[in-house]
Amino acid sequence: MEIPNKPEREEAEAIPLIDLSPCFDHVGEHRGGKEKVIKAIGRACEEWGFFQVVNHGIPVELIEETLETCRVFFEYPAEEKMKVRGGVSVPQQMPTGYNVYPPGSWDLYENLYYRAGRRSSPRQTTSDFSDGNAQCNAFPEDLPQLRFMIERLIEYLGKTTDLIESLISQSLGLGGDFIKELNRDKIEPLKVLCYPKAITEEEIGAWQHQDSSCITLVGQDDTGGYQVLKDAKWVDIQPTKGALVINVGDILQVWSNNRFKSATHRVLNNRERRRCSFAFATVPNPKKLVSPLPQFTSEMNRPAAYQSFFYGDYMVKRVRNKTHPPAKAEDFADITIYAL
Repeated sequence: MEIPNKPEREEAEAIPLIDLSPCFDHVGEHRGGKEKVIKAIGRACEEWGFFQVVNHGIPVELIEETLETCRVFFEYPAEEKMKVRGGVSVPQQMPTGYNVYPPGSWDLYENLYYRAGRRSSPRQTTSDFSDGNAQCNAFPEDLPQLRFMIERLIEYLGKTTDLIESLISQSLGLGGDFIKELNRDKIEPLKVLCYPKAITEEEIGAWQHQDSSCITLVGQDDTGGYQVLKDAKWVDIQPTKGALVINVGDILQVWSNNRFKSATHRVLNNRERRRCSFAFATVPNPKKLVSPLPQFTSEMNRPAAYQSFFYGDYMVKRVRNKTHPPAKAEDFADITIYAL
């Protein structure tokens, strides 16, 4: 993984902000509003790998109240937080509930990890990576509203993810249901993250990385510090009330044969307050074979940029980055290990 040497910060640029309201309005759709949204998403995925959306269908109050309730939990004593632990269904996968990375980790945040309970395929069973019905999820007993909010948020995020996947699919010139069908056995983990107050200037809370997902939906509080790398410069992803940040993950980059990019991003800690956010990702089933799609290789007379691989093999390598942090940044496993 190539690590830029303290790239400059770019304040003038901003990731695209896209209004999804035409996707819920038949009049707007009839007037071409939805088509403009699809084109805007396609440009954003090609140029940035990131964009923000508003009017996405998730109540703003639910996003804000969920983050605030999770912030309350993260203020608990460490021994109390460690009691909120669920099961592990796959080797080297994080348990549900509370997690904090081991000493030596390049990341400083703590998190609550959950698995969505909806099944996108009749073939998906409780023995799958997702545990299908999410029975392994763990919640604090003395904070019942957290469970209510997380489960409600997951329900909304699932619907929004279906919409985003459809729009991205159409922006690639594919059918609206193409990605949904391609990734029918997808897994949808939700991670709520809390970053500590910074002790030093430019303290990194989440080391620069690309997501191993298909796409990721992020909700953040107003603390700031979220950045994406573009043209060797760090661009701040400014918090926008009620907005979700969407980013392309490694799998979509592979499927599109590098047409859409999985952009490098990071989080800087704030010296005044702790930062809270959530990330809802869609990832393939571990048994799924991933490779560039023929629509972007053979049908375009272009060579494949990646060899085929099983997602589970890649997942294990990525999780190991967290559980057994390498001594050097260049030893982190990322999607380039499959590049041709």
